[in-house]
Amino acid sequence: MATVSFTASFLSQTNDGPLFPDWVNSGTDILATLSASFPTETATLRGTYTFPVPVTIDSVRSVMTGVVSSGGATATYVYFNGTLYGPYGSTVGPQSNWAPTYSLVAGVLTVDITLQGDIYVGSPATLRLDNQTVTVDYTELPVVHNLGINF
Repeated sequence: MATVSFTASFLSQTNDGPLFPDWVNSGTDILATLSASFPTETATLRGTYTFPVPVTIDSVRSVMTGVVSSGGATATYVYFNGTLYGPYGSTVGPQSNWAPTYSLVAGVLTVDITLQGDIYVGSPATLRLDNQTVTVDYTELPVVHNLGINF
């Protein structure tokens, strides 16, 4: 078994429900202003990796890190791939998630991670979540050669 790591960065956000607050993409992280009454829109981070040889995927995991800041919120929750984590004070994570959504098609692995901040407790705050590092354990498949011998 071998391991590879790559980064999942901001891809999109939902438009359903309240449009406040939206996520802002800085390139290395995403930022949302938290609401006192409803969760933020859901942001999707996507990472891709192209394998040079045929593989099977053994496991895919990611670790969420970030910070709650700007206003002194005492706690908030974060939804990581739909699972609620927290409550967090000023630091978010590191929180492992072993089940991001992924697909492997023609040697290209695509991993999607969803993040959503929840209602804060305390003063108004912002939530910054770092781009996600995705770690994949995989096994190379044996190469089958056709030597031109027909039976």
